[in-house]
Amino acid sequence: VDTSNGKGLWVSRGSTGSESQVVGSREGGMNEESGEMLTYLITPQGEPCTVSGRSEWRHSDTAEHGISGTLSEWLACAGVTLDTDPKILLPDPSFAHNVRIMGSTLLFTLDYSSEPQLLGL
Repeated sequence: VDTSNGKGLWVSRGSTGSESQVVGSREGGMNEESGEMLTYLITPQGEPCTVSGRSEWRHSDTAEHGISGTLSEWLACAGVTLDTDPKILLPDPSFAHNVRIMGSTLLFTLDYSSEPQLLGL
């Protein structure tokens, strides 16, 4: 995550599955620091999205199996179910009566950002 709008002045690298992260500037060098990277799941409307009982994931939550949930939970984050009428999402008279029988694609948008105060900077 580059918190300097692409200038490389402050970069943090890590993952929710890691107990440490590498931080610093691209030009000034990077150092490994202990600290936890958090993952927040939110809906397209910016509301918390609950998957496997949580919307915030820490290292201790992901160490064994990563971030996982049921298809139903992930679809709920997008505001749909397998019984949703796809014509509500995109008007097309050729669509089936529900998502369940027509097939669909689940697209994840990942937005990496950082709040310096969360990193103790």
